Amino acid sequence: MDHKKIAKKYLKSLFWLDLLASFPYVWIANAADNSKDAYDSEGFKLVKVIRFFKLIKIVRIMRLKGHIKKIEDYLQYDSVVNGLISLLYLILIVVLMSHWCACLWHFLGKLNADNSEKSWLYQMDTLYEDVSERYIASLYWATTTMLTVGYGDYTPVSKSERVLNIVVMLIGCGLFAFAMNSIGILLQNINASVSKTRFRISSI
Repeated sequence: MDHKKIAKKYLKSLFWLDLLASFPYVWIANAADNSKDAYDSEGFKLVKVIRFFKLIKIVRIMRLKGHIKKIEDYLQYDSVVNGLISLLYLILIVVLMSHWCACLWHFLGKLNADNSEKSWLYQMDTLYEDVSERYIASLYWATTTMLTVGYGDYTPVSKSERVLNIVVMLIGCGLFAFAMNSIGILLQNINASVSKTRFRISSI
């Protein structure tokens, strides 16, 4: 309840990360875009670097892990509920990974398009579509790539996009194997807990 102690503890922990994540990079990027030298070689690169710093905000999501761990510790007495929470946490990780990969895929395509290079946005004729349409297309690519389905309708056309495609496929293989193994273990624990509960009830 001591505000001074709270402030000191916050300054020593997550204050600087929150400061970086809350910095108005968008204002600086927009100001650079509207300036006369925005599309000069150096000025244009500066805008891209500033926009890249907005990715720092996703680091704050990792703080959720601590809160979820506290909930799991609080509900540790109930293995079924704890298992369901762990399953939801695993689903959240998969969804977030898909979202981040989709954002990187769109960012790279837009960067190549702005630099007049080959881009999947040009190839699929989605460069000037609505933001929601481009996000769904990017998320569709990320999901099919991470699940190693890869229907082939959204394909990389530049060197940088092919590199990202390889990285995402490798991450997807590892994440998919980890998710399947974790789900199997969770289901075993839940079934074991249910069996113990039924045995206790039948003994009574």
